[in-house]
Amino acid sequence: MSDYVDVEIPCDNLSDRKDLMLAQCDVAVALPGGIGTLDEIFTMAAAHAIGYHSKPLYILNVKGFWNALISMLDGLAQQGMVRGRWRDIIRVADSMGEIFGD
Repeated sequence: MSDYVDVEIPCDNLSDRKDLMLAQCDVAVALPGGIGTLDEIFTMAAAHAIGYHSKPLYILNVKGFWNALISMLDGLAQQGMVRGRWRDIIRVADSMGEIFGD
C-alpha cells in the first residue's frame, strides 16, 4: 500500500473494487495510468451510458497524457460507434481546478 493512502479498503477482486469505488464516490477523476485505469474509466462510462449512475467522470489530461485516448474516442464517434456524445459522459480536464473550480 502506498504511503499516501489514508484508508485501505481490501477487496476480494477487481470487480468488487470497481463496484465499491462507484458506490462510494461523488465524482471520479482518472489520473494518468495504464490498463487498470482504462478499465475503471470504461466501466464507469458504460455504467453511466446505460443509466446505472449519473456521477461525473473526468480524465485528468496532465501534459496531454490522455490525448491518444481522446483522439480514439473522437474517431469512434465520427465512425458512428459511440451513441451520443462521449464527452457528456467522460469529461476532459487539464487541471484539478477545472474539475473543482479552484
